[in-house]
Amino acid sequence: MRHSHAVALWAGLAMLGCGDVIVNSIDGGSPQSDSGSSDAQRDADAVDSHRVFISAQIFPGALGGLTGADALCSEYAAKAGLPGRWMALLTDSKSSLKDRIQILGPVYTMAGTLVVADAAEFATGDARNRNTLTELNTLALDATVWVGDLAKNCKDWTSADPGLQGETADATDLAGWLTSDGDDSCDDLYSLQCISQL
Repeated sequence: MRHSHAVALWAGLAMLGCGDVIVNSIDGGSPQSDSGSSDAQRDADAVDSHRVFISAQIFPGALGGLTGADALCSEYAAKAGLPGRWMALLTDSKSSLKDRIQILGPVYTMAGTLVVADAAEFATGDARNRNTLTELNTLALDATVWVGDLAKNCKDWTSADPGLQGETADATDLAGWLTSDGDDSCDDLYSLQCISQL
């Protein structure tokens, strides 16, 4: 397991009796500030733009399939007061990101920082700026997210079997925020990267 600190943190919180708590964010008491101008914020708030976040909650590979993962993104977005439909940036043995996710405009972080300008840039897998924020606009403790591929996807995101593997990525990697950088056991706990759909 590459990112044992996230699992250790989860285990520690469970021993303290914290139960189902947000474990993947640093709550500084106020939203993270962004160095962008008010013009940039207005662009990010435009109707034809998307938002993306790293889930503050971490999950094993048993996500209930792609439908379940999308439901988790929508659930945590709604809890954070974010309207609309949200989907997980996740693939399985049958569906690629291109098949699942529709990009109709620029993609911004929760703080309004531009990640990609359009669908063509999204398709390259490269980002202009790092995505480091959760749905609560707080800094993610660990930016490792489940991404999957045709072969390694925790049995199409239905299994937490430690004998199976799922692909993960570093959401802060400018050259690989959507693509795998490692194989992890399906019982490991990682975030989802969630994007709003117009």
